Amino acid sequence: MRTYQCFFLGGGHVTASDSKEFVEKMKIISRSGELDSIKYMEQVSDRCYTYSESVVRTDTTDNFMTDLINEKFVVVVETH
Repeated sequence: MRTYQCFFLGGGHVTASDSKEFVEKMKIISRSGELDSIKYMEQVSDRCYTYSESVVRTDTTDNFMTDLINEKFVVVVETH
């Protein structure tokens, strides 16, 4: 199984094997664990737009993670 180190623009990182785990770990770090994944992704997407007018999709965890990477909010390094 591949794992990835995901480093955030604002500092911090998580290790995840897929986009769903990535979102769940992001929620924990941000202390937003009580939100469902869609609501959490919507909040992050809104902040990304406010910060730099970046559009981050929230329809799937795959699209969400891909857009965060493409917009340089997250840098991913494959570890396995």
